[in-house]
Amino acid sequence: MGYLRRQVITALLTANAVRPLRGNLSPLGFAVGWPTGELAPQLLALTALDTAQALARGKAGRAGLALAAVSAAGLTYLVRDARKAGEIAEKQLAESLGADYLDQVTTDPAAADLAEAVPTPIRELIRPFALMRPDVERIADISYRDGGSRARLDVYRRRDVDLHNAPVLVQVHGGGWTIGDKSQQGLILMNRMAARGWVCVAMNYRLAPKHPFPAQIEDVKRAIAWTREHIASYGGDPSYLVITGGSAGGHLASLAALTPQVSAYQPGFEEADTTVSACVPFYGVYDLGGITGDKAAVAMRDKFLAPRVFRKD
Repeated sequence: MGYLRRQVITALLTANAVRPLRGNLSPLGFAVGWPTGELAPQLLALTALDTAQALARGKAGRAGLALAAVSAAGLTYLVRDARKAGEIAEKQLAESLGADYLDQVTTDPAAADLAEAVPTPIRELIRPFALMRPDVERIADISYRDGGSRARLDVYRRRDVDLHNAPVLVQVHGGGWTIGDKSQQGLILMNRMAARGWVCVAMNYRLAPKHPFPAQIEDVKRAIAWTREHIASYGGDPSYLVITGGSAGGHLASLAALTPQVSAYQPGFEEADTTVSACVPFYGVYDLGGITGDKAAVAMRDKFLAPRVFRKD
């Protein structure tokens, strides 16, 4: 593949990451867009190296150089835009907790040691999608209720540290309430957090349409109840649970956080404590009823949620 063709592909990927495809092509836009956005620094460096070697070999034409320049501008925009997330989070933390909130955090020598054990940023740039770390163990397929594979969860924790009262992260996978598995999502996040001394729990739950909603939230809350009861034996602190998830997992995580004492979602374990200390959902689906009037939300309600997830006419 020649230099020009490589730059055409890079430019198309970058353009989609900046302005994703819409309509019927949106799934394709998402599928190719998120790796481009996540790997923008690496793609920017590769584009520069590719251009340098093409110039040295006399293979870089004007069209290829122009496309490389456009791609570099787009990738630089993505990198700068991503960095704003940290600034926004820092601003919100300061507004909520006070400008001196870091000074109020208790220094934990063990936690500091764990932080130092995390690989350097250079190593992470080289291996951005390392799904499992050698210093993290996965204890797989623990049953949190009666049932088959959809009633199981995995625990991630440091294998070389004797943990006691470690903070706990519960990960809820996405997949439109109809597909997905605990072993497929949140792996980078959980390995990262486990390396820093957290105990992480990834859970399966029953899927629609075989099991209509609210089976999904019932299972999430059952997993939270199990975690509160048993996580101490894995080194976790049952009094500090944070829940997270993306897409449908973001919806379920948020719903669980907002309904700790709603007995309708806890059939057979109404008295169990399903409270969480914090919820950090990612691109969750929140307007299931289409109450905002948004056309996409209404279409999702009528064409997907009602017939497949809720099994309602």
